[in-house]
Amino acid sequence: MSDLGLGGTDRFRGPEQGIQPPDPEPRVVYVDRIVEKSRSTTGYWVAIVILGFLLFCAGACSIVLLCVCGELGEREDELTAQVDDLKNRLEQSESNRRETEEAVGTMLDLVGSSYPVIISDIEIGNVHQNNDVISDFGNTLYSSTAEYLRPRIKYFGLVEGQRMLKTKWIRPDGSVIAGSSSPSGFSQSADYAIESGANQTLEMGGWGWDEPGNWSEGDYRFEVWYGNTCLKAKNFTIHY
Repeated sequence: MSDLGLGGTDRFRGPEQGIQPPDPEPRVVYVDRIVEKSRSTTGYWVAIVILGFLLFCAGACSIVLLCVCGELGEREDELTAQVDDLKNRLEQSESNRRETEEAVGTMLDLVGSSYPVIISDIEIGNVHQNNDVISDFGNTLYSSTAEYLRPRIKYFGLVEGQRMLKTKWIRPDGSVIAGSSSPSGFSQSADYAIESGANQTLEMGGWGWDEPGNWSEGDYRFEVWYGNTCLKAKNFTIHY
């Protein structure tokens, strides 16, 4: 009969009796599942942290962009106001320029009726009858070589077109040199083409003789007239 007591061999048997002890593997699997679950939980929290950080960065960027956009908007408004102000000033300047040009044009018309040119300088040259130069404009004049004395004027033209200018050649004794065809009180008169603007030059008709020696030495005076107005006078000397 078998021993069924607490110490009996039928209740517990060792390996030698053909019964294996409980397999410890299920405990390892359970630990692996805990580790896996822990890793999964850790990854979940890492993902949450990263997502939160990204959301924070996105929010911060949005705030910065809003601030920058706001400043840009204000700056744009300021620049637009400045551009509008400059446009208004430009338009006003253009209007003032047109008014000034009109006023100057009117003034030139009024002045030009009495003063077609403003003469800045007169130079006297000595030429032959065919206009070949004996002594150039502004050079010293000598009685022994003087033939036809020809004036050249530098002027600012107030008008443009043909204008009649008269001249006087005045001797050292104050008398006006004149010929049979000279206008009363003058030596010469002629129509000249006047150019408007600054730095204009004009060579006028000369006075003299074919042979030298007719101009005596002394101090002379040459005058340019328009109507009853003397525009410019030039004193010059003929040397012996």
